[in-house]
Amino acid sequence: MGFIKGFFKTLAMLYVSAYILTTSAAIIDNRFISKEKIEDSVNNLHVHNFNINIDDEKNYLTLSGECHIYTKQEYEVAKSIVNKHRHFAAECGSDVMENITSGNLMYCLVAGITYKPYLYFFQLGSDRHYDTISELAEEKGYFIHALEDPDDPFDNLSFSERCQFLGDIIASAFVAPIGYFRGKYEAPLDASAVANYRFKNSLITKRDSVMAENIIKLLSEDEIDSLSANIGLAHLDGVINNLHKLADIVEVK
Repeated sequence: MGFIKGFFKTLAMLYVSAYILTTSAAIIDNRFISKEKIEDSVNNLHVHNFNINIDDEKNYLTLSGECHIYTKQEYEVAKSIVNKHRHFAAECGSDVMENITSGNLMYCLVAGITYKPYLYFFQLGSDRHYDTISELAEEKGYFIHALEDPDDPFDNLSFSERCQFLGDIIASAFVAPIGYFRGKYEAPLDASAVANYRFKNSLITKRDSVMAENIIKLLSEDEIDSLSANIGLAHLDGVINNLHKLADIVEVK
């Protein structure tokens, strides 16, 4: 018993030492080594423009696949998009906190708080702290329409998947400093990167079709003939494929 206790004590000490060393390396790198890296931040904001014919009426859609937190380069693109539009939509819209159920709100809060340490280091390394399209639009007083019910991302998960998903987030807190280096060496992404994601059906595929349907519904409204919709980059290909099934759409290069 004494040997097992000593073994786990040694493991705990090694873990704490590694955590402190990795944190120190991240802070030193950020303060003294990588000051000039910001200008070379990767651009993972993918913007597509479409003409969409609905009931013989031509409509215009700017569809942006995003990482939900922006680099300076992505922020500049976002400003130009906001300046061109008056109607905006995003996954859960402006009223997410008012419409989500209490159980899912609690799950979301626990997941969000637990993810903060990893996210802090990732943002420190990637310089992702600029306003998004939705945030810029709201600052100008525009309402953000919801492309899905705020409960959808959670209700699509089975109980087992909820536990696994939350477990992944909790695990990220234990290796949070590594997020700095993942952010610093962030690679360009594309929607195909989620092909083997284990929650793909629940968190991506099911939601893609719902968001595409709601984009068409919004563009069918009399007062909306031009719309900017920003969605997670993982949804981009799926939403575009579903839009092709629902309407006559042509990409504008």
